Amino acid sequence: MAASLGERFRQTLDQKCSVKFGLGSFVHLYSIYYTLVFDLNRNGHKYMRNLLMLSAAVIVISIMLSGCGNSPANTPVNNTKANAGAVNTAPAKSDDPVATQKKPEVATTNNAPTIGPVVTAYFDAMKKKDDAAIQAVISAKFLATLTSDMKKEKKAGLAAYIAEYELGTGKAMEARNEKIDGDKAVAEVRGGAYANWTPFIFVKENGSWKYTGDSPELQSVSSESTAGKAK
Repeated sequence: MAASLGERFRQTLDQKCSVKFGLGSFVHLYSIYYTLVFDLNRNGHKYMRNLLMLSAAVIVISIMLSGCGNSPANTPVNNTKANAGAVNTAPAKSDDPVATQKKPEVATTNNAPTIGPVVTAYFDAMKKKDDAAIQAVISAKFLATLTSDMKKEKKAGLAAYIAEYELGTGKAMEARNEKIDGDKAVAEVRGGAYANWTPFIFVKENGSWKYTGDSPELQSVSSESTAGKAK
């Protein structure tokens, strides 16, 4: 288990203030001690006080010479922490679709009078699990794709299958800012699984507008993500 900050701090102090006696210091002290003992045996106790004072002085000097002055450097540890911080604070790549900032919301130019009813009918049929009603408002291509996916996943019930992906929070779907060009239209949709306004494509089939489930914005994000993985 990694040491806590307090334990690391105490370990640093212990390392800085630890006393290390080398072999040379030990031999030097032993020589002084032996000489003093020899003189003490010859002359009695008259040198006892000097012996004690000198021994204390030698010990203090040895501690000063071999003690805190040789503390281990901890610069590599600090550099490692700094490098780790630099890695953690690296900015996200600007070409990453996930890291892209949210686009500013576009102002409403119209309430989608043509496409709006199609979106409402689509949401109502999905919420009611009405397969016939939902088939009436989706394009033939979208229906074929859904049917194929349901077969692969062994699912039944078209409206229920769509609801798994599109119902979201259950908030009613609405449309705005429609742009119609012949038999093709684009309108922004919000609600269901889409919290923000998202453009979707609609096509006219047999005189009626149908929801295709295709979004130029979502297709763009998907293409960028695929291209990024291929690099």
